[in-house]
Amino acid sequence: MRTMTLFATIQFGTAMLAATEPTVARRLYEWTLPQTPLGWIVAAVALAMLLATALSISWRDTVELGPFWRTWLASLRLAVLLALAVIAMDPKQRTQKIAFRPSRAVL
Repeated sequence: MRTMTLFATIQFGTAMLAATEPTVARRLYEWTLPQTPLGWIVAAVALAMLLATALSISWRDTVELGPFWRTWLASLRLAVLLALAVIAMDPKQRTQKIAFRPSRAVL
């Protein structure tokens, strides 16, 4: 039985080679993103609703302020929502070290 998941893990890697040692270290960045079209639609609709709600509340709360402060406070709210979206994607950093050593078997 196969279960359908809404999120998949994507890896972005950079390899760092050490010139003096036969060791290879790879640093991978993993993000959990929606895997199915339904997952992408749900995520996009939820993000659009959050942004619309945040902007409308921000605009109503800052009616008495000037245009600079209204824009500044709205951009701060959007920055917080963007940071929460990055946290929701569950970023991970993983470092792998691959070492090549000659065999020590006695013949």
